Amino acid sequence: MFAGRGYQVVQSCRGTSGSGGQLRALVMETKAADALDIAGWVRGHAWFDG
Repeated sequence: MFAGRGYQVVQSCRGTSGSGGQLRALVMETKAADALDIAGWVRGHAWFDG
């Protein structure tokens, strides 16, 4: 959905590529709480204009 509108989306799963936490493949990355954490992280940056 986002890529089709011109956005670039890159996310590291927890516990990979310097991301904090413990990798639990196919478990944590499907949780709604992780998606909300990502959205909160994006909103917290000065480059995010809404």
